Amino acid sequence: ATDQGTDSPTNNFATLNPLWTPTTSGTEEANLTLSDPASGWSWKPATIMPSAGKWYAEFKSGNGSDPIYTNFGVVPYASFPYIEDETIGAGSSSEAESVGYDKGGTVIKGDSTQYSGTSYGYDDIVCIAVDLDNRAVYFRKNGSAWENSGDPTSGASKTGAVALSSTLSDWSICPSSTQKVHCNYGGGCAYAISSGNADGNGYGNFEYAPPSGYLALCTKNLGSD
Repeated sequence: ATDQGTDSPTNNFATLNPLWTPTTSGTEEANLTLSDPASGWSWKPATIMPSAGKWYAEFKSGNGSDPIYTNFGVVPYASFPYIEDETIGAGSSSEAESVGYDKGGTVIKGDSTQYSGTSYGYDDIVCIAVDLDNRAVYFRKNGSAWENSGDPTSGASKTGAVALSSTLSDWSICPSSTQKVHCNYGGGCAYAISSGNADGNGYGNFEYAPPSGYLALCTKNLGSD
């Protein structure tokens, strides 16, 4: 039942982009699972990369044994060539604008800790809300409160958010990992959804409800950005 999605020619949901191959990373499950890398870190961007609007996605670590090493977050297109075998949020220079939430709960940007939040494990779902109108990103573990007392609906005040570059465009919400991870952009995923929550436009199927005003990454929603 999990191996099916709602994607169609009239409404195409984001997946991981299998054509981006700077490293040993691969994809599985209709490009919704990042494969185990042969060595080091693996990552791939999403196929839909907005520059405006408010967007929501969920991620879950795959099966395995501790320790897990993952960073879920956002990467601007300008940083893509510099991520490669690194983690989202790590590094400096052209990579510095990416922001990642690691398994220990640390949120980093440009190799600098922004705040220390809640750790997560294999059974947890990481929720990411990206406000590209106000250039802010928010994280949470499962259905708990947003990390750093964040409020994705706070708009320009960016309460509890990590600020994003005001000049860079084409942002990808995506994973980096040393192990298998699963992505849910709303059109399907490789794990069972027990709750079922759509965005405010009625699109997507998520475990947890997107914040008010935040949408699934799909072509029907692109006109809403």
